[in-house]
Amino acid sequence: MIEIEQLRFSYRDSVFRLHVPQLRIEDGQSVVVAGPSGSGKTTLLNLIAGILPAESGRIIIDSTCITQLTDPARRLFRLQHI
Repeated sequence: MIEIEQLRFSYRDSVFRLHVPQLRIEDGQSVVVAGPSGSGKTTLLNLIAGILPAESGRIIIDSTCITQLTDPARRLFRLQHI
């Protein structure tokens, strides 16, 4: 399961801002991420994968809160689980 709560992200020196108040994706559930170019689709997926660190909020995959992991720990989590 993937749970997102009050996720916020922005790129340095950019006007782009991503805010996901709440999202829950159950195990086995199929989800489509759709939107125009520049709307944050790839950024959201990179945040969920632990490639990008969130500014604030929580991303929980199964029972692991990846937003609280260090960069090396996120890499290891990604290798083992994503």
